[in-house]
Amino acid sequence: YNWKNKIKHINISAVAVMVREPRAHVFSQFLFCSEGSVSEMTSVRNLTEWLLEWHRMQLEGKVVGDFTGDNGARNDILFQKYVTFTTLPFKCYNPINLQTHRLTCRYPFEYPEEAGTADLAIEHMQEATFVGITEAYQESVCAFYGLVHGALPDFCDCRNQTAWSTFPGTHTAFHSIHTNSSAELASQPAEVLAAID
Repeated sequence: YNWKNKIKHINISAVAVMVREPRAHVFSQFLFCSEGSVSEMTSVRNLTEWLLEWHRMQLEGKVVGDFTGDNGARNDILFQKYVTFTTLPFKCYNPINLQTHRLTCRYPFEYPEEAGTADLAIEHMQEATFVGITEAYQESVCAFYGLVHGALPDFCDCRNQTAWSTFPGTHTAFHSIHTNSSAELASQPAEVLAAID
C-alpha cells in the first residue's frame, strides 16, 4: 500500500482493495506455493508442517525484517512481484497477516514489527476509494463498476437470475482447483486451524 507512491511516472489518485476471508487466503497461498507455477522453486509441501513452522518462526520473532534479497528488487518495483527471488523462508509467501502486511508495507517483502499494523491497515483500508470482497466477487465487481461508471450493467441485477448469470467474469487459477476448499479447511486438525488464525 505505501509503496504505491513509489511507482514512477504514475499519479495514483485512487486505490481499490480486495480483501479475502483469512483462512481461505492462507489456504490459497499454500496451494499456490505447493502446487502452483512456483512450486518447483519452493520447499512447501505439507500444510500442517508449513503452518506450524511459520507459527514457530512468528513466536521466535523471525517473520519480521526485509526479505527482498540482493537481487535489485528494492530498486525495481516491477521485479518485486517475484517471491521466489526473495530470502523468505520456503521461497514463498509469508502467511502471517498477509492482508494487514499488504495494507501497511513500504515494500512487498519487507515485514515491519507487528505493533500497530492492524490499526494502520484499517486506516489505509478506510482511505481506499473502494474495498471489495473476494468471496463476493461479482457483487464487488458490480459495486466497483457502479462507482466508476455511475450506473450498473444488467449482470449486476441480482433480482434477475438470467441477467445475473451473464456476468463475464473469468476465473484464473494459479494452483490446482480445490472445489471444496471450505471442507478441506474444516477437516484440518484444531492445531492447524489455530496456527492459521
